[in-house]
Amino acid sequence: MKVLKAAVLVGGGVVLTLGLQAAVRNGTVPLRAQESQPPPAAQTAPSANPIYVPGPAAVTVLNQPTVNAKQQGEWTVRLDQAPVLEVAPVQVAPPAFVRPGGKYAFTWAPGAKAEVHTVLAVGQGGWMLVSGQADRPGSVWVNTARAIRIEQVE
Repeated sequence: MKVLKAAVLVGGGVVLTLGLQAAVRNGTVPLRAQESQPPPAAQTAPSANPIYVPGPAAVTVLNQPTVNAKQQGEWTVRLDQAPVLEVAPVQVAPPAFVRPGGKYAFTWAPGAKAEVHTVLAVGQGGWMLVSGQADRPGSVWVNTARAIRIEQVE
């Protein structure tokens, strides 16, 4: 494989050299850059001693290399004019089927054991006074909006 690559490179160099010699003999390529005016498109080239070769140039890309790019530094994203968002207050209503004086089993989390309470009073925002007596210690306010299941016991 290495011998084949070397042969291709040497052969390409020989063909290029022979083509350049033929172009010089025919007068299409000047021996020095000062002897002839370059074509108009090549006059803008910044090279000090340009060499002009006749014929179209062809480039063949044999592979497509991958590019490994990553962010460096922090990115900042912002809005020029932040919109004003207005949110109305949310009122959570207690379940309509829960009545004072009834016994209910409240489940607060998946897989948790249900807690049985007697509802003494129903307040606003999903709050209920449960167990004990309303005017004595032992009664507790619970928020039914946090319950995942409420079941009437009796």
